[in-house]
Amino acid sequence: MIENMKMKLGVIEVDIEQIQISNSNGLNNLAKSFLSLNLYKKILFCSFSVIASSLLVKGQSVEFKQYNYISKDYYSRLNFSIDIPINWVINTENDGTGYFLNCKQLNYSDIENKNDCFNSQIFRIKFFKSNLDSALLFMNLQKKSEGMYLTLFENKNKILITTEFKGSTFRGLYYTITNEVGCSGKKEKKIEGKFQFIYFSNDIQTICIVTSGRSFEERVFKQLINSFKFN
Repeated sequence: MIENMKMKLGVIEVDIEQIQISNSNGLNNLAKSFLSLNLYKKILFCSFSVIASSLLVKGQSVEFKQYNYISKDYYSRLNFSIDIPINWVINTENDGTGYFLNCKQLNYSDIENKNDCFNSQIFRIKFFKSNLDSALLFMNLQKKSEGMYLTLFENKNKILITTEFKGSTFRGLYYTITNEVGCSGKKEKKIEGKFQFIYFSNDIQTICIVTSGRSFEERVFKQLINSFKFN
């Protein structure tokens, strides 16, 4: 059972690409300025079940299946399970950057794939041989206060508000970054993407689920977190 889980996902993100920052002191002063404006009191609560960016149509029934990862090679101590919709499949990969799994939708037609800005990919999973705090540092998140981080995402400065949660075998954290997504094969067409990052850590190892720019429908998000377990 997840503790401290919020049904509405608290997310605020500020794109500060247009603000000129000359050094790290500028970032610190910027963060303090946001805090002085009672940033936490003005956090926007929004649901990830926005139809325009949702992976599933609202109101559609969803069935789940359990996925089990059994330790292999470098990930010799990693064993976990998680529920995913029955029409999703998780595949192995190795791009040399720590991503070792990806999830795609089954029965995805060529026409859908051609018109899809996300190339049918739903999320990828990254592995860290470290605790959660070290994983966040590796992902270039600079902690400025409790629950508030600064980061650089695709050459854009972002301020993030994170939410922590706990399970029986892990502690976790999630946040969302909004950024443009370019559509391959569609000249100059870009859409607004919502990149969700969900971390699970047992203090020895950490994995991070990173979406490809589409947010999870809320009940899928809840099932992912509620079902996850280090084995």
